[in-house]
Amino acid sequence: MADELLDCIVVGAGISGLATAKILAASGSSVAVLDRKGLAEETSSNSLRIMHGGIRYLQQLDLFRAGRSFRDQCRIFREYGEFVRELPCLMPLERFGMKSRFPATVGSLLFRCVGFAATGALPTSRVLSRNEAEKSIPALSSLFSCGAFSWSDGQLVDPRGLVSRLAQEIESGSGSVITECEVSQIRESLKERRVLLETSIGSLFARTVVLAPGPWVQRALFPAAPYHGLKLTKAFNLVFRTSRPLPCALGVKTEHGRLLFITPRDGVTAVGTWYSQWNEPIEELKVHEEEIEQAIAECNSRLSKELFRREELAGVEAGLLPMKRVSNGEPVLFGRDETKASGRVISLLSTKYTTFLSLGERAAKEVITLLNTHS
Repeated sequence: MADELLDCIVVGAGISGLATAKILAASGSSVAVLDRKGLAEETSSNSLRIMHGGIRYLQQLDLFRAGRSFRDQCRIFREYGEFVRELPCLMPLERFGMKSRFPATVGSLLFRCVGFAATGALPTSRVLSRNEAEKSIPALSSLFSCGAFSWSDGQLVDPRGLVSRLAQEIESGSGSVITECEVSQIRESLKERRVLLETSIGSLFARTVVLAPGPWVQRALFPAAPYHGLKLTKAFNLVFRTSRPLPCALGVKTEHGRLLFITPRDGVTAVGTWYSQWNEPIEELKVHEEEIEQAIAECNSRLSKELFRREELAGVEAGLLPMKRVSNGEPVLFGRDETKASGRVISLLSTKYTTFLSLGERAAKEVITLLNTHS
């Protein structure tokens, strides 16, 4: 490979980098994916595993992004259905405000209309009465004095299986995946119409490069890359052993207005996500014991019941995400996926697991355009 000029090298084997390489390999472009560790071993492997449809964007009346989320979710079920399943969700309603009964009823209608317009299928959503909601989760009946909003999302049940399938699709096309390969420098040669990558396995050459290294996108691997110094937030979930898992996912509002999701998995329950600004080196990412204790206390407080205990904690999932700023003590997430090109190098900024296929497709199209323009 050292003497080969590839069409594209993707730096980062997270879910978005793998999707980009998979689409390029299927198109016949010669592509290699490089990662300093293994497949999807950082933030991609530590998400809450919910494949959100458009519900969060409907709360902001962002119909375009809601429709795109519906399409992305539908595509994942269509192309990788063996790795996902439907996830019924409940959110307790309030007496007044945007999470009261009337706005929820309007939101349910809008949810179904936008979902149908985007995918041709009618998504599931409805407003439940107090009695219906209490019967859904009897152990937490005190939460449902005003009823609940019910909808269906998707859940990733086999994340390792999904990334392995993507890697197989890359290698069965015109691509390769190289792990434990660290990139130290990227230089573009306009005269030679290629990009040089200095790596731990030697010098590699490509006509284009896609930077998809997750939080490492802020590093100065490539001087003209657009995300140097990007602010990051630590995101973490807690996973508990439980003998009585909830029958559905439950979203409860925090004091800052965000939703904490309590999500049943096979044999365990995951709770999250908590966020805090991260100013330390990326390699030193850690969730401290004090943060874990505070998170458990907050969750139990929101549930008005001691549902989770420290001794039942089975694991902590943590990753780093891009953020805009801190507002009222809470990180404001970047909140969108995007691509930016500088010469022959395209940088990806990814924040949502659900959009990995559409983001990969967008990046692959930009690569193919560059290849055709500079051929």
